[in-house]
Amino acid sequence: MGAKRKTAEEEWADPGADKSYEIDWSEQLRRPFKRGFVPYGSDAGEGEAQKKRRSLGLELVEDPAGEDATPLPLDSFEELGVLPPWVLDALRDDFRYEPSPLQAQALPIALAGQNLVAVAPPGRGQPGAYLVPAALHVDDQPPLTDEDPGPVVLVLASTQEAATKITEEATALLSHSARSARHPDGMRAVCVSGGGTRSEKMKELSSKGAHIVVGTPKRVHDMASKEQISLLRVTMLVLDGADKMMDLGFEGEMRELAGWVRPERQTAVFAATWPKTLHDLARNLCFAGGDPVRFNAKGNPKAAAGGGADPEAKAAAKEKAAPKVKAAAKPAPAAAKAAPAAAKAKAAPAGGGEPAEDGAAAAGGEAGLGEEPEAAAALAAGDFPEEW
Repeated sequence: MGAKRKTAEEEWADPGADKSYEIDWSEQLRRPFKRGFVPYGSDAGEGEAQKKRRSLGLELVEDPAGEDATPLPLDSFEELGVLPPWVLDALRDDFRYEPSPLQAQALPIALAGQNLVAVAPPGRGQPGAYLVPAALHVDDQPPLTDEDPGPVVLVLASTQEAATKITEEATALLSHSARSARHPDGMRAVCVSGGGTRSEKMKELSSKGAHIVVGTPKRVHDMASKEQISLLRVTMLVLDGADKMMDLGFEGEMRELAGWVRPERQTAVFAATWPKTLHDLARNLCFAGGDPVRFNAKGNPKAAAGGGADPEAKAAAKEKAAPKVKAAAKPAPAAAKAAPAAAKAKAAPAGGGEPAEDGAAAAGGEAGLGEEPEAAAALAAGDFPEEW
């Protein structure tokens, strides 16, 4: 009689051969990579720049190069002039006709190769702000090989649910990537958190490789410490929901994982709040690649419908683009009165639910950036934490 097969939970709980180690990067050979795809700077005057940011609900907090150097927010994705046609087509397929305010400021900063910190409530299009630069990181580098495997980009998310949603966004963005000159087989994003056994995840990573890997700090650390995933080729590190990951006790894993990624990487940090502990962590993670540019984004997420990750905004854009076949029925008086209250309840951030050890139960529905209602309301009103 054969041995009983382990369940997914039992397999992940198996301690295996964890290794805690440090990499001597001065002795580690690594391929040069391109992190700046557009020039960094602005020809606009300070008054013009402030006016445009204010109109989008943006606030520049710190730029090591000086406030006058920060690029103006974008009006369109095409304005960047460096996005491959397959990326632009994927954005249009997803009804992202124009960037959300957060994306409008984050993209010209990130695509210039700068380290970045964005503080914003959930639903502001955070995934698009780092997945577009991530796609260019991958597009500019040679294909994955057995000797030089991926990932090229590592995204850490606060929960399994968040990691799954981010992976779905990444897969949509990479949907036309087989048109890339360097990657005719296309690019892949793999979520290592969520359902499936360890062996299934390893098979998924090894069968075709993964250019972008998404997971919780605990899960990625677990696999990396067992040498089941290599981070040596990672050139872009993203922390999405960094404040929530700190609250869940993942600081140690985040710091150690960052030590296993080349120091000259590009680092992007996204959070809904900005406590002192997160400030210190971000400074530490961004040190080798340069102090980050930091801004706050408190603008209405529907200011650019379809430009963010907000499901309601996407649905509205899709409905507007489709032909109207049926006229909407006029609501009864009672239903009309109930509608505003129902809409308000629907828009409120989800709360509650204890996270599993791996952060399995998400406390919010927006790509890992769900926050407590009080914090989200304060941020939406522009009540940001003390500046660093």
